[in-house]
Amino acid sequence: MKLDKAQLKKRILPTILISAVLPLIVLLSVPFEIFANNYSEFYFSFSDFFFSGIGFFFLFTAVFFSILFFLPKKAYRIVSSILIALSFLIFFQGTFLNGKMNSLGGDNVDGSTLYSTVAVVFDAIFWVVVIAGFIVLAILKDKKGIISIGAIVLSFIVVGTQIITPVSLSISKKEMFVSATERMKLEDKESEHYTLSTKNLNTVSTSSNIYYFVIDRFDESYAEETYQASPETFANLTGFTWYQDNISIYGHTYPSVANMLTNYDFPTGSFRRDYLNKAYKENNTLDVLHENGYDINLYTQTYYAYTDAYYLPSYVSNREKPIDYKIKDKAGLYFSIVYTALYRGLPLFAKNLFPIDSSTSNGYVSEITESGNKTYSLNNGDITSQFVKQVYDTTDNKQFNFIHVDGCHAAYYTAGSSVRYVVKSFEMVNKYIDVLKEKGLYEDSTIIITGDHGCTVKYNRSDIAEPTLTALFFKPAGTNSEELQISKAQTSHSNIWATILKYAKTDDGTTIDYTAYGKALDDITEGETQTRYFAWHTWGCALAEYYYKIEGEGKNFANWTKYDEKHYNKVLMD
Repeated sequence: MKLDKAQLKKRILPTILISAVLPLIVLLSVPFEIFANNYSEFYFSFSDFFFSGIGFFFLFTAVFFSILFFLPKKAYRIVSSILIALSFLIFFQGTFLNGKMNSLGGDNVDGSTLYSTVAVVFDAIFWVVVIAGFIVLAILKDKKGIISIGAIVLSFIVVGTQIITPVSLSISKKEMFVSATERMKLEDKESEHYTLSTKNLNTVSTSSNIYYFVIDRFDESYAEETYQASPETFANLTGFTWYQDNISIYGHTYPSVANMLTNYDFPTGSFRRDYLNKAYKENNTLDVLHENGYDINLYTQTYYAYTDAYYLPSYVSNREKPIDYKIKDKAGLYFSIVYTALYRGLPLFAKNLFPIDSSTSNGYVSEITESGNKTYSLNNGDITSQFVKQVYDTTDNKQFNFIHVDGCHAAYYTAGSSVRYVVKSFEMVNKYIDVLKEKGLYEDSTIIITGDHGCTVKYNRSDIAEPTLTALFFKPAGTNSEELQISKAQTSHSNIWATILKYAKTDDGTTIDYTAYGKALDDITEGETQTRYFAWHTWGCALAEYYYKIEGEGKNFANWTKYDEKHYNKVLMD
């Protein structure tokens, strides 16, 4: 039924209001509140994201208005009711139904909080009832206009609350409007903010290089697929052995990377911040290399691998204090905060489907240190600029370089993409190998290429039901021209530090007693049965830990024995 001009004229004001409610909540009000209540956690300023939000608010409001305004009467009422219902539910969920979850979202669900099945079911029923109720009311005849007036009043109430909160926060937290650079200078706290910069990233040693490359989620199957589809990717790996029966110790980036760096085991049920800050104090690996004259360079990500570089050992060469920053992608930064806002407004059952962490937004910030270096980025998109296109210089100082890239992290979500991600990661690895060979330093270099874990994504919220192997390539110092060898020896990430220390050079020519760290990779022969261990943590609102002992070939799940499991009222990334 076509509407006349008089009917359309009556629609203008209510349609503007209805169209603006949802964008106001998700695109302006909640992002404002998230920043105001957590500005000390962010490395950027209010102005870096909020004015983008104003533009997107008007854009989305206009889109909703243009869709709504010309709809037939019945469709107009139904679509309007759904928009109002969603606006109310997102507001109500974030304000009253999230329990003790604080304003940042997924990583800040309180450690003592567990969403019980009853709570999740009740919450889901509440959403269904409210949406269904609004649709039913929209279908009912409303001759007196009571339902329409009620919907408008409810919209006004929601809009009012979403305006009052930012206004009150603006008054009580004026420091949120200070620029990030000035805020970091003015903050008086026990710790200071440090970052891991690109310092020494393009420097190789003339005496001894140890490279420990970690390609995120580098599953053994991805390596084998790449070898079949693009064998030239591995053609540069002369002197390497490919260990095809290797098992990581943990199944996620956290706590795997910190453990790979420090050899410090994850105490069951630990809080993320406590474990990460303690791991680097208790490390018995980096200290050994430092004491033997190595420059220690760590290139990895905050949040998952460390909380703040302030808590890393002071001798880490690329641990630097930032003095300024740049935003790499303002739209990306803004929508990362919107994603957090949406997460907070999701019903409880849906929160498990969209894991989130507070470091995402900071990833759009490129900090600049006193020496002019930028914060290291592990994004695949930065491999060319950070590695491939750079000119490499040399130093006489021995170098230990731990280089972690995003690698194959997204391969699971895009069918058939694993080869592409492996090839991209090896652009970085092969650049170093080319440089070392050109400078005559390759033979003297010890190089490890592996992943922090294999691909276990489909079991994020349950116990695993199949084996997971992590790719591992190793070249010891002293080898050069031999072709890539393949070994079926039963290895584990627990063998890597013994391997590193076996080939590390001391200043006085003595040998480090690496046997205290277990067997080195090349001490393990094929056919020798090794007992290996794997800890699997579930992801989501309830943490479960499953512990496996593997005796025999890792690809045979019959050799995996679960010997313990624990359940906690907390999340993995607490």
